[in-house]
Amino acid sequence: MIQHDGITGKVQQGQMGSSRMIPGNQFRAHFSAMVDWVRDTGKPIVLTRYGEPVVQVAPLNPVDVPETLLGFGKGIKSVPPDFDIKAEDLFEQWESKLLKAWDSSSDR
Repeated sequence: MIQHDGITGKVQQGQMGSSRMIPGNQFRAHFSAMVDWVRDTGKPIVLTRYGEPVVQVAPLNPVDVPETLLGFGKGIKSVPPDFDIKAEDLFEQWESKLLKAWDSSSDR
């Protein structure tokens, strides 16, 4: 079974799969946080009484939660061509603009 301390969210995997098992009094004490967790993860919480599973709290509409965020924004944004410009090139551009401004101010 999965053991849960009810406060820190630490879970030990066991026979119940991806469910969290917590004592009913812990669920009552942290009701809002536990309901938010069920909603956000799409995973159920199993409430226990005297160490025995009694009730399961599951989301009405399970959320598709990606396994990883790698590639999350693919196709949404493009990388500008000058993204990997070197610091030396930026300094040279800044320096040339500064020198042009200096030259134009000294001509007056």
